[in-house]
Amino acid sequence: MMTAEIAVMNRRAAVLAADSAGTVTGWVNGKQEVRYFKGENKVFQASLYHPVGLMTYGNADLQRVPWELVIKHYRQSLGKTSFDNLEGYGEHLFNYIEADQDIFPNEDRERYFRDKVDDVALKAFLDAVQSPNFQSASDDASKAAAFVSFIDQMNASVDASPIPAPLSQGDIDAALADNVVDRAQSLDENLKTVSWWAVLPNLASKLAEVTIKLVFKQYSKFLSSTGIVLAGYGDKEFFPHLHQYRVYGFLRRKFVYILESSRKIGLDKPSEIVPFASTDMVDTFRTGASPDVYSYIGVEFESAANALAEDIKVATGGANIPGLEQMVEKHRSAFMDGWFDKAFDAHYRPLTRVVGMLPVDEMASLAETLINLESLKEKVTSPTESIGGAVDVAVITKAEGFVWIKRKHYFDLSLNPRYAARFSAREQVGGGQ
Repeated sequence: MMTAEIAVMNRRAAVLAADSAGTVTGWVNGKQEVRYFKGENKVFQASLYHPVGLMTYGNADLQRVPWELVIKHYRQSLGKTSFDNLEGYGEHLFNYIEADQDIFPNEDRERYFRDKVDDVALKAFLDAVQSPNFQSASDDASKAAAFVSFIDQMNASVDASPIPAPLSQGDIDAALADNVVDRAQSLDENLKTVSWWAVLPNLASKLAEVTIKLVFKQYSKFLSSTGIVLAGYGDKEFFPHLHQYRVYGFLRRKFVYILESSRKIGLDKPSEIVPFASTDMVDTFRTGASPDVYSYIGVEFESAANALAEDIKVATGGANIPGLEQMVEKHRSAFMDGWFDKAFDAHYRPLTRVVGMLPVDEMASLAETLINLESLKEKVTSPTESIGGAVDVAVITKAEGFVWIKRKHYFDLSLNPRYAARFSAREQVGGGQ
């Protein structure tokens, strides 16, 4: 799911804003089909009683369960619980998801893992049969031998690679013990019509073993991920903080996520403008030039420097210049650093000073405007509709907590007075929307 989201922070508040576009990709009759919707909720109140907000981007589901459902279910459970620092809310959220058997029962986690292993095994099988050694094999015995050689090399490479946090060798060993036999039987059943498959013993076991290890050691390659942005205040934090997580979901019963970055406002840091997902227009606003322009300038400088050196050589009748490539790269790097420093001084530094002084309502207006600019750029430069729709804007302050500035509903509030009554009643017992 493509999106445009932003967090704007100064010493007064944190503002979260996001568009409403959602992209769903599926396969129909062997062809990829993409549909766009404009009703996604991406900004959430993480606590009904404390100043904490949350945004999601990337995959809108956590292993087929909408994140919106997960977050609101968690919020009910959180109730009035609070933490000294914002990171405590993130750890509590992910621990809660890992322990939740209502939405994520163990049998669903195991089924998801088996499906993922089967997908990776199929890819490994195709890679093996498309390898040069297999393609040059002339009979079934040679094909089986080439397949084993490919899988053995893959296994050695996987064994030599490190185990990424937060996983352990014990997690891999348990998965192998519980799944190799079952996955090998499934592979044998699916590949029984392949003439060379039964020539050598244990082909399925070898393939199942290496793919299980591969899923654990390269989970970021095979698992869909969601970005989670947590912003606000812990009990002992008086200026806003922000933590950005990358969530990969479950590997069997372990919930896998990493903390990607953290930002905080302080006496030495007056403001932050942090974009997520699509960032081109926000980057342009902050630095005065988009990242692709910055890249083009470096390429063109190198081309112009080489052309100048060639012209000088021709004009003077001189020989080739020794070390020309290194000299061009040295001066290209110095030029780009100087160019960026001047752009930084001319745009980013004044911007951070001004944003640091903005009142809360103008911070909210700035955040909404930047999302609309990103949406406009997408509309006029791309045939897709992956950014757009209503912009939701929320402000989080230490005193007032989480406050909606703009928020869409899929229904007309004026036609649903009973909804307001139900919401008020749920809010009293820790529920709510």
